[in-house]
Amino acid sequence: MPQKKSDGLELKEIIKEITSYLPKFDSEKFKKAFGFAKSAHKGQKRKDDSPYIVHPVATASVLADLHADEDTLIAALLHDVPEDTKKTIEDIEKTFGKQVSFLVDGITKLSKVYYRHDMAERQVESLKKLLIHSAKDPRVILIKLADRLHNMRTLKHVRPDKQMRIAKETKEIYVPMANLFGLKELSNELQDLCFYHLYPEEYRKVVQKIDKSNLKLKSLLGKTLELIKKELKKEKITADLTGRTRSLHTIFKKLKASSKDVSKLEDVILIRIITNKPANCYRTLGIAHTLFKPKTGMFKDYIAMPKSNGYQSLHTTVFGFNGVSTEIQIRTQRMHEEAEYGILSRYFAMRKGKTMKLDKDSRAKWVDKILEIQKVEHDSIEFIEDLKQDIFEDRIFVFTPKGDSIDLPRGATCIDLAYAIHSDIGHCANGAEVNGTVVPLTTTLKTGDIVKIKTGSEKSPHLYWLDFAKTNVAKQRIREFLSKESGAKKIHRGRNILNKELESAGIGFVEDLNFKKVQQVMRNEHDKFFETKNDLLVAVGEGSVKPITIANIFLKEKTPAKKLAKSVRVGIQVLCEDRVGLLRDLTNVAARFSLNLCGVKAFYSRYMRLHFVRLQFDVDSYDKLSQLLKHMERVEGVHGIVRVFPWRHF
Repeated sequence: MPQKKSDGLELKEIIKEITSYLPKFDSEKFKKAFGFAKSAHKGQKRKDDSPYIVHPVATASVLADLHADEDTLIAALLHDVPEDTKKTIEDIEKTFGKQVSFLVDGITKLSKVYYRHDMAERQVESLKKLLIHSAKDPRVILIKLADRLHNMRTLKHVRPDKQMRIAKETKEIYVPMANLFGLKELSNELQDLCFYHLYPEEYRKVVQKIDKSNLKLKSLLGKTLELIKKELKKEKITADLTGRTRSLHTIFKKLKASSKDVSKLEDVILIRIITNKPANCYRTLGIAHTLFKPKTGMFKDYIAMPKSNGYQSLHTTVFGFNGVSTEIQIRTQRMHEEAEYGILSRYFAMRKGKTMKLDKDSRAKWVDKILEIQKVEHDSIEFIEDLKQDIFEDRIFVFTPKGDSIDLPRGATCIDLAYAIHSDIGHCANGAEVNGTVVPLTTTLKTGDIVKIKTGSEKSPHLYWLDFAKTNVAKQRIREFLSKESGAKKIHRGRNILNKELESAGIGFVEDLNFKKVQQVMRNEHDKFFETKNDLLVAVGEGSVKPITIANIFLKEKTPAKKLAKSVRVGIQVLCEDRVGLLRDLTNVAARFSLNLCGVKAFYSRYMRLHFVRLQFDVDSYDKLSQLLKHMERVEGVHGIVRVFPWRHF
């Protein structure tokens, strides 16, 4: 099982480590916090039968490794006291001050709230409130990350079903958090621990494969380091060099993607070179490329263009000794501190007398996005899903024609870019160019794209944009605009779009709805109340209620859990223009949703001068079908799509 160090150091060893980077650290206050926590947790045991105090001490130890500040370290010792003991937040504030009590409060108080739903939703709600609380001070999340790391190190002591749930939550929420904070080593350890619990058999196989090739890799690593050191010395470049093999989870992902043996994997060896100034980073890169042939397309300059979490470094992959692919990372000491300690590196600057605030750090910008999401989504489950989609997913970088770089989540469209530039650009957008080619606003972007947003004089965002917008900034701005339109316009739009959704689902039309049923479910499950049917149509028309939510209310009665069946044959009819590549574009949309195309018919209407294309798919959920129809409607040349039912002679 992966583990970098013992679960907890002796208190005096932790204090020694802290004072090495915090000379003015108040060790007596820290000891006092330890005594306070130990007394409060007296008699309590962990699942492995160890005294409970082991956990907060281990949490503080993790934060000491990250060079955390004094208040954070003390709060780590006390973080479970209010939840698990008779001591209160008021007791902590009285003894250790407001800053410490605020941090502790952010970790513990929220889990005491009672929820009427199951445990999973209770935990989701706690996480939601924790994240909102952390917007005031991201150190709350840092303590939670350290707390989670120790819990993951000792996860083997809890029952198997809980292991799986906690590991999955860690992988989806806490690993991305660590990455956002720039804490790469902590993220790697969490990833390996998740890998161990979620895929135990695969983990065992990777460990075995690495053990077999480790001696060879270590020998090659040593030779590579010696050669680079020798050349740097010749060029009088001061640098520290270290080397290692990739994390187990990274190797597993590479094995899975390539179907290769570990000995033939690319970039298993990683070399890090830390030099004294940016100019020497580029000189060192030149030396590395002189010694070893670089691999085409494997160079990344994160110094000129830092990652969204502030990370800076040069990355290149070369053919090393015996042709083994080796990644070389080159950075300065300051960049290394940023990479190692992430957002906490701000405290280094503070200790050196500079006035730098945590909330000014680019890595803390995501907390503002949390507040944006909270304005849009009040449902806890949807809040977490939006959080994962808008903040925790991989990022891409696209460019405006002027060369400005804009950071967006992977899967973002031209709509998201328009609103990222400015709300008015988004509202007035009517088209786009990507790399010089005219494309729809719904086009998905990728890193390196140069995008020009075309605008008109009128503000006219469309309701369907909500189905293609990835970021919550874009979604919120669109909804805000639509909500300001007249009630009559919203009712008209809401009726049309809801009729379309209900027809696709095979339910009927708005007039056929059992409104009392909708009222009841929306109030009980979504905390929304509509007095009249028109109120519901207004909500649909302004985008605050999704039409598919209404359709699913009735589909659930017929087929539980939104399932049409294990797999159902579904037919659709597309009214479209005659153009080269249209059928290919339609089937490409189906491929994106992993749908099996099992039937195609087409005929031409001379009267309408348009083609009718009928397609059949195997579909396992209505949600997927609904998304398919929305995306197909945006294909160039498509005039409309309707679902064809068996009794309509598909």
